[in-house]
Amino acid sequence: MSNAISKKDKKYVDMLRVLYSDTAEFKEELVRAKSAFDLFQTLIVAGVLKSTDISVLFQTIELTGLRFLKEIIEKYRKYPDKVEITLFSAYRQHVVAWGKNVLCEVLQNVRQRYEIPVNISTNPWKVITYLENKDIISEDKWSSFLMNVKSSDNEEASTSKKQKLNEGKSGLSKQPKRQRIDKDSVIREYFLEEQKKFLKEKNYYCPPTYIDDTIDIDGLFTDLELVKRDGRGKRVDAVSASLEEILNLISSKDSCKVLIEGEGGMGKTTLLRYISYRWANKKDNTFLREIVFLINIRDIKPNEDVINVISRIHVENFKRRKKMEITSAELGSFITNHDNEIVLLLDGLDELNSEATRPINIFENQNFSKVLLTSRPGNISDFANKCNVYVKVLGFNSNSIKQFIDNFFIRDPDSGKSLRTYLYKYEKDDDDDNYSQLYDLCRSPMLLLSICTIWKEKKCLPQNLASLFEELFYCILNQYNKKNHVRKLSNFAKIRQYKKYEKYEKCFSILGKCMYESLKENKLSIEFDDLSKYNSNEDENCFALAIGILYKELPKGAQDFSDVYTAPHKLIAESLAGLYICWQCQKCASFLSEEWDTISTNKYLHMTRIFAISFLGAHADKLLQHWITNDAMDYRSLMKYLMSLEIEQQPTVVQNLDTCISEKDLAIRQQFPSICNSLRMFVLHCNPDIKINNNYSLIQHVREVLLLEKKLGSSVFTKSVDGWINAKSSVENPVHKLLSHLMFAAKDQRCITATKAFLFGSDTFFENISTDFGNLNLVYDDKLEFNFNNNYIKSRFLIVHLLNFVPKNLYLNLDNCSLSGTFINSVFSKCYSNLVILDLSRNNLTDIEGFLNNVPNLFSLKMEECSLSGTELAKMVRSLNMSTVPLEIFELKDNIFDDIEGTLLSTLLVNAPELDILDVTNCELSSVVINDMVSDLKKNHRSLALTEFLISGNDLNDIDGHTLSDLLSIAPNLKELNLNSCNLVGTIVNNMFENCPLHNKLHRLDVDNNNLSDINKLSLVQIRRKCPNLVYLNMGSCQLKETVVRDMMNEYRDTSDVSWEWSRLDLQCNDLHDIGDATIYALLKVKALFDLFDCISTVDQLDAVVDKCVKENIVLECTQLSNRRISQLRCISGAMLGNVLKIAPKLKCLTLSSCSLSGDSIKEMFSNCNILELEELYLANNHLHNMEGETLIDLFTKAPKLCVLDMTGCQLSSIAVSEMISYFKENDKKLMLEEIDIDIDRNVLSELLSVAPNLRSRAEYE
Repeated sequence: MSNAISKKDKKYVDMLRVLYSDTAEFKEELVRAKSAFDLFQTLIVAGVLKSTDISVLFQTIELTGLRFLKEIIEKYRKYPDKVEITLFSAYRQHVVAWGKNVLCEVLQNVRQRYEIPVNISTNPWKVITYLENKDIISEDKWSSFLMNVKSSDNEEASTSKKQKLNEGKSGLSKQPKRQRIDKDSVIREYFLEEQKKFLKEKNYYCPPTYIDDTIDIDGLFTDLELVKRDGRGKRVDAVSASLEEILNLISSKDSCKVLIEGEGGMGKTTLLRYISYRWANKKDNTFLREIVFLINIRDIKPNEDVINVISRIHVENFKRRKKMEITSAELGSFITNHDNEIVLLLDGLDELNSEATRPINIFENQNFSKVLLTSRPGNISDFANKCNVYVKVLGFNSNSIKQFIDNFFIRDPDSGKSLRTYLYKYEKDDDDDNYSQLYDLCRSPMLLLSICTIWKEKKCLPQNLASLFEELFYCILNQYNKKNHVRKLSNFAKIRQYKKYEKYEKCFSILGKCMYESLKENKLSIEFDDLSKYNSNEDENCFALAIGILYKELPKGAQDFSDVYTAPHKLIAESLAGLYICWQCQKCASFLSEEWDTISTNKYLHMTRIFAISFLGAHADKLLQHWITNDAMDYRSLMKYLMSLEIEQQPTVVQNLDTCISEKDLAIRQQFPSICNSLRMFVLHCNPDIKINNNYSLIQHVREVLLLEKKLGSSVFTKSVDGWINAKSSVENPVHKLLSHLMFAAKDQRCITATKAFLFGSDTFFENISTDFGNLNLVYDDKLEFNFNNNYIKSRFLIVHLLNFVPKNLYLNLDNCSLSGTFINSVFSKCYSNLVILDLSRNNLTDIEGFLNNVPNLFSLKMEECSLSGTELAKMVRSLNMSTVPLEIFELKDNIFDDIEGTLLSTLLVNAPELDILDVTNCELSSVVINDMVSDLKKNHRSLALTEFLISGNDLNDIDGHTLSDLLSIAPNLKELNLNSCNLVGTIVNNMFENCPLHNKLHRLDVDNNNLSDINKLSLVQIRRKCPNLVYLNMGSCQLKETVVRDMMNEYRDTSDVSWEWSRLDLQCNDLHDIGDATIYALLKVKALFDLFDCISTVDQLDAVVDKCVKENIVLECTQLSNRRISQLRCISGAMLGNVLKIAPKLKCLTLSSCSLSGDSIKEMFSNCNILELEELYLANNHLHNMEGETLIDLFTKAPKLCVLDMTGCQLSSIAVSEMISYFKENDKKLMLEEIDIDIDRNVLSELLSVAPNLRSRAEYE
């Protein structure tokens, strides 16, 4: 009943609150109730609603008119023919009747007369509650209230009549008598009409650069490659998911906030448009009963929120369409009061106005039950932490590319096939950047559309990025010309060669300049007025926009008069800006020095620079020369962009750059000869046959090193550096100088920091290399992750060196580096603001001091297995108190904290207010410590930011269940609680959930490996009731008996107010033998993880269960099945086993040893199944002497991931194995096998290695 009420209308809960206000025993519980279920609970507490007497529900339906509830009750109880109202007073009945029938105008009069707050004035039930709280209405005052309201209404009616009479006397036509209407219904009707009209517009969804009007998004849309993460994106494993699966997941939740992340152009906007398009055209039922709003986040102005945007856009249009006065506040009030009927599709968080407020509140609070938000990567961690579902859009995969091309060329399949054949050659061509980049562009839906368009026109594609976009511009121009009956251009270059095409050149110059200015601020759109700033000829500006490179966005509402034009893909905007810079360089246009600085350093212009340099080609030195300075890092940037050119263009550019260097008076030039000497020595050491002489310039030497680095790969390059250092270092060429020079040149500086020469460097070495860095103005590239794990670090100055020369965002992994606490103390004796992530795990840090006050920007600290005691932890906590460290992740697993007090942990949580994840797994914490920690936090009214608390492996045998319930209360954002292996008993879990508050955020609870044999049969119901969004519950290895599980599932099955949806309910490794078919089906229904074979007594029972699963399409969630408990499986058929494989698509390990299986059984088992995830298969001691090679081929084909196979004692024929080997050899296929136990001829076993290169045979073990 509660679920049905919530889905129908949120106001019904307010109505019931009014109805039950005389009946509830505790008024504050009535006020706090957020759902009908909470209200029903108040009736139970008051003794009004009982399992033996539900007459209050019958009377509720009669008084409220909620007849849809009658159908639900009739499933369980007989509904009486006649219902007498005995539990509600006459006054209460009158109040409810008035609230049901009150008109909008009457409410308006009440609001004005009694000064009702605006935010509740349109909800009659909240108005009634307000009036009762203010003692304006009561049983004694009800009649006078009605008279006052009626009097006000009559006065208004009288005034209206006088106005109409006067109008008649003055000769005006009489207006028809105005009907009283429900304004909410009018607003709802308006929004539905407008949104469906707006979102179903076909041209809104046609690809902007495709001028023909024959493409419909519903026909061309192709499934994107999506990756779904339930909850926080960083910490939870991702799984592939289809759009349908994600929409089904959203539908299954009463409230769902979805974050959709993806690079520019990967299809995020198209995805939202497709969803809204399907809704508007009634092609999808996901949001059948809701109103969908598609909103560009860039439209949110400073001091606005999403509700303000919707209201602002629609208010004037509403007045005009409905002939009714309304304010933005009233529209906003409707949206707020009916937020459960609203679906928000918010597009482009990354384009939010820098002065506007981030809409994080929509994800944080309970308003708006369905929200989908898209963003490019970066600066989205706050939304990732608050979302229910995290989706990554990866664009198209190989299959999607094929499907899209086929859809595009549906009328010309031969052209589609030829394009697919052309692209397939470059799908995995890592040796050619241009080709692999071309195929990578196809992952972008918008660019693949452009590539299809070019192929349709020319039946060929260019071989580099600049040429590709020139062809794209050429196609767009010719589509425009074709539509306007103008002769086609033969190629894009002609627009700058002939005066008659000057208007085209002007067009691209205008658009390029405007896009350049917008991109500097990370904008992809421009307004018409922006063009006028740079070109006063309005006709030229109109033509530039008319050709179709940019598309005009639809107005947001009737009063939106802005003309906004947007690039359909970020690369199109960047290519336009790059073309503008290229042409300016070719004209030798003089930018101001500040503008050159912007061009070379602005973080939003990276791809613009790539395009400009690519368009310039052999003349790229005209732009690259601006990176010739006294700063070594500018040369690293110069080389990065130089290497993006085609290889044949590079020598000319290098020669021109050398000339430019020779003409400039630069202090850094004094060091060039020494750098060149070092680089030349290294290149010749790696390739003695290469022709490189003393006359080579700096740029030439660096280019040779980069080509060598690309050819060798990271690991070989690192080994080559070590070999060179051993062979060539000397007094004249000390190691520090050679390495610093190579740091200057190498693309990935971590190839140098990974060398033995660097890792084992002395204090003096790092002092010297730091001096070299200072002399060169050299630093490390930003955001590099330096991973030194499992290496012995000799000098603390290695870390100090990195801390000094990584400008910001240093990620440092020092896991298992034989460091001491004294070592770390000396490193962090001064402040370093660039350290963001630090891993010190598996080092003996027993004497470490607190250093967190010296790393003010540390986000994540990992100190697992560091021999820390409470003394060291106390020092760390004290150092937190002296700082403002934004620490969000603190991992302390496998340390010894048996000597700490609970207040130390509570102080840690208070001193790190942003702490998101705390891991104290296996830290020898006691129940007393956790009890004291929670008690201290609760006593001081602390609310924690924690989303993950990992406390497994600590002995909490005598912890109070109330403590764990209080923990949930003080950590309202907790998403994961891990109590694995904590020596808990069932009564603790019972008490925990009997007393805990409603917790909407908890998603994952792990109580695996505890003795919960005495757990209450109602526990599963209580857990789901108190944590309605819990999707992962691990109760594996909890010594649960079949009777406990049976009773729990019976209670769960008979309870109608809890959700059956679980992503994982793990009951593996419990004694579930003989739990009965009904319980098995109940477990299957909730998608529980358990071993089906453990629950089966006979083959006939298994046959019946599997047959039911096949017929009803029930999926078995388990990853392993074993016959170890059932001797009866000896008579099992191959067909039945095949059905088991069908219903268990996630199965990874299958044990069928000693089952009297024959070769025919195995053949039948694998003949009709789909491709499997199976990785391990144990078939020992079966009678497989008659197994054919064809069966083995089928086995390995259907189980391509199979890596472990046990067929000992099966009398397998060597001939069958040989036939299988021959098949895979002939088809050039390899097996994934790593381990095999099989009794066959050793020669055949050796031959098997040719198709299973990773194989380790039993003979090798012996």
